[in-house]
Amino acid sequence: INQYISLKPKIAENISFEILKNNLLFNYIEFKSIVKEKVFENSRFDFYAIDINDNEHIIEIKTAPLAFYVDLPKKEYNKYSNYINQCNVNDKISYFPDGYRKNVNEPISPRALKHIQELEKIHIEKNIICTLLFVIPRTDVKWFQPSNIDPIYKKAVAKAWLNGVNIKVVQIKWNDIGEGYFYSNNLPIHLFE
Repeated sequence: INQYISLKPKIAENISFEILKNNLLFNYIEFKSIVKEKVFENSRFDFYAIDINDNEHIIEIKTAPLAFYVDLPKKEYNKYSNYINQCNVNDKISYFPDGYRKNVNEPISPRALKHIQELEKIHIEKNIICTLLFVIPRTDVKWFQPSNIDPIYKKAVAKAWLNGVNIKVVQIKWNDIGEGYFYSNNLPIHLFE
């Protein structure tokens, strides 16, 4: 089975806009206005919306195209080779973030960390409904999680969720001519160990 995956964050933002307009996120109430790229605090967030009950929403999009059977640094894969070899092709874990950093005591993406911390602050201080939406541009995964490779970010996402920030995922299915379609909004999310 072929799995087509888009790696472009801007495409995920455009699809997310359509998902919001068509009320596909998570039984969200309808929006009467959606504005792209709105500045709050010290960050520019992907969407600012007002729903039909006049509640304000800030929605930040993160694209999570990567997935594997274990969520560990690549140098540790060999320890799990027996497990990995027994996995079904659809048993992957979708995760965010991943990347290189010089110091393992720093976040992989300082910008992503700043966004989740500011969403939490805005929700607490201004009572605005804040959502961190992970767009997963693939269907061969069994769940999503903030990556174990970045414990700083993982803890920040869990803390924000405990303080009222919505953490949501949507999956997009791609075809062989590059068309992406809404696939699911109910993939399990693992925030804690």
